[in-house]
Amino acid sequence: MKPAKQAALDVLVGMIETGQIESKNQLQLEILKRGWEISLYGDDFFTIKTKAFRFRLRFDFGHSVEHGWIYALIARNDFEIGCYVGSTSKFHSRMESHFNIYKNIYGHGAKTSTEFFLWASKRSLIPNVIVLEKVFGKTKLLVRENLWTKAAENIQWVLPGVERWGCQANKPIIQSPSAASTSNMEHPDFHFLDLSLARTLFDVVHQQIHPATLLLGSAHQQQIK
Repeated sequence: MKPAKQAALDVLVGMIETGQIESKNQLQLEILKRGWEISLYGDDFFTIKTKAFRFRLRFDFGHSVEHGWIYALIARNDFEIGCYVGSTSKFHSRMESHFNIYKNIYGHGAKTSTEFFLWASKRSLIPNVIVLEKVFGKTKLLVRENLWTKAAENIQWVLPGVERWGCQANKPIIQSPSAASTSNMEHPDFHFLDLSLARTLFDVVHQQIHPATLLLGSAHQQQIK
């Protein structure tokens, strides 16, 4: 990880932790004031682009996130499996957002999951959802998302648009100092994935299926506390 990239992350994290930035709007203004761009965004993150590099910053203003979910959108046929890996503390809100993109792929602009849905649509494949892991702590959530993305790449699944994801499989994750203790966590493995647990994105949204119902159960995985 380049020192300049880590320094940029540390500055913003420091301003949030010391109360200099207290809202999403204030954070956006600070980013723009520095001459940077927000290339992607969500309820709890900005992907920030400078002239030299890009990084993702997660935030949670006014909420205390005790846990979150690592999930995968999966579409497959007899020849290949396409996958999108994400993380969220607001599972149903995130699934509804994905479903809206899926329904109108060309009308939502460039979202991180858009290329996955385009890939699936061109092959007439139905997107399914499976929850990979329940994680405690925001920083660990981002680290684990990165590890699952790398795991999907390692078994040569298709990751449409992965170069635009916040956690990119081919690049080291940006960590704040508080994430250092996660370096020895068990590495996830998609070989133990039970796809029978997956449900269609349509069902997850319209039946409000709880993420615990979709959670991958395996002795090879552990909850991170």
